[in-house]
Amino acid sequence: MNPDDKAKEVLRNVIGASITAAQSATQAAQDFVADKSPQIRQQSRNAKMIGQMVVRMGASKAEEIVGRTRRRIETAAPATESPIKPQTTESIPVAEPISNYSVLSAPQVIALLPTLSRDEIASIQTYEKINRNRRTVLAAITAHLEG
Repeated sequence: MNPDDKAKEVLRNVIGASITAAQSATQAAQDFVADKSPQIRQQSRNAKMIGQMVVRMGASKAEEIVGRTRRRIETAAPATESPIKPQTTESIPVAEPISNYSVLSAPQVIALLPTLSRDEIASIQTYEKINRNRRTVLAAITAHLEG
């Protein structure tokens, strides 16, 4: 046999073995699916049933909790009037204590303190306590008034 014929024979044997292996693997896969198909279908039905049961139980529990909460709300005593009265709007300064105050940073306000009157400083202090409550500004005002 010449070398070309030997190469052709080896190639035919390799291709034949590959085809045989592929056919065997295909048959094994088909047999596996056929054997396991009923089990897979049953597991799928079981999973669906369990999922539906869990959803029903969760919905039932949620309805129970909502029902208890509603009963508590309906049977709760009405609120009594609070003895604490809110401040009237008269005591809260609505206007800014000085012009353009809302755009000033804390360092800018502190730098202005020496140029302001005691009434303006008191107005800023009240405004800060009620509205912005910047600790640095309030501390600087206290130090300025005491110093």
